Amino acid sequence: MIEPDIVRDLFLQPGGFCWGQKNLRIRTLLGSCVSICFWNPTNFFGGMAHVMLPKRPPGEVNHYPNPKYADDAIQLFFDKIQETGGRYTQYQIKLFGGASMFSTEEEKLLEIKSVRDIGTKNIHSIQEIIKDHRLSITSEDLGGFSHRRVFFTLWNGEIYIERPKPS
Repeated sequence: MIEPDIVRDLFLQPGGFCWGQKNLRIRTLLGSCVSICFWNPTNFFGGMAHVMLPKRPPGEVNHYPNPKYADDAIQLFFDKIQETGGRYTQYQIKLFGGASMFSTEEEKLLEIKSVRDIGTKNIHSIQEIIKDHRLSITSEDLGGFSHRRVFFTLWNGEIYIERPKPS
């Protein structure tokens, strides 16, 4: 499908979730956060979640899914797919982000040894949830040591990644 005459352009903040169809472009900026994108090539429905943390902390009570947590974000996608029709297996799933945002080589080495790397935890959590639901990932650009800008167009399902130029 070609670009529509009128395009809605939305910037997704950290912890945000967006669902739409056809004339929508969703943008976000990622560091250690992970962007989950679902897109249906048949009906052009899709969306993006900007996940900040792997799971809701124990004891946090909330009756509504919060997209800043990986497990809640996936549940929001499932809810939207059910509302708009179709099956989960019809959707392409694309993952981006999860960078380690340390600035020096020494910090990078320390981070590799540490279990406190939130970018890696986010990646592993999301991949595990998707695997548990027997879904497959069609595209990913994960990890690394720098931020990314992500542009997701729902009229064709394309993702454009912009990274900082090396200095």
